[in-house]
Amino acid sequence: MKRRDLIFGAVAAGAGGVAGFAHAAQSVKCVIVGDPLVGKTWALSSFAQHSTPATYVPTVISAPYTVQVTLVGQPLQVSLQDTSGDEGYSTLRPVVYPQTDIFIAAYAIDSMSSMDNVTVKWVPEIRFHNPDARIVLAGLKSDLRAGMSSSPVSREAAKDVSERLALQAYRECSATTRIGLDDLFATALGVAVGRASTPLGSLQRTPIGRRPMRRPGN
Repeated sequence: MKRRDLIFGAVAAGAGGVAGFAHAAQSVKCVIVGDPLVGKTWALSSFAQHSTPATYVPTVISAPYTVQVTLVGQPLQVSLQDTSGDEGYSTLRPVVYPQTDIFIAAYAIDSMSSMDNVTVKWVPEIRFHNPDARIVLAGLKSDLRAGMSSSPVSREAAKDVSERLALQAYRECSATTRIGLDDLFATALGVAVGRASTPLGSLQRTPIGRRPMRRPGN
């Protein structure tokens, strides 16, 4: 399987630096959904900031991370939006769905119920609000595989779900070890901008932080 050429980093000062990069970059909005505690927040934080939260705080709707990347020579300014998986936020969560370029439907590899909910809840919810949505299936907490005698969610089962639901791709990763993490987001961003798979290049990051949240319609 080929991987995507994804280079993260600021543009050199002579080319206009961060401001010049932002001016030239295509904006991409990525939203991650999934059950509570599958590792959505950890995955976003580990990717965007090379760190994970010190304590667990349930997500409602947080301000998105913003990261500058270059994908096969194309500058992108990426907004990474976390969401709450709690049932009580089922009417609030879709507020962030409009204008999304790529969704990540996440499950935890040690939780079969979280995978089942990808099929019965998360993909249907996404497609109800965004009928033409592009979706990547993500198996999180892949580092747990090594310590388990058997995995509740096998790679083969996940691939079958991805194909049956006609999703754009399937990847596994660990926010803790970072194994597969860059490949997940490289794949998702590649789907978002219609890029074909290419060998992975050097990776650097320029996280901008989190944008202030705006009220719907503002």
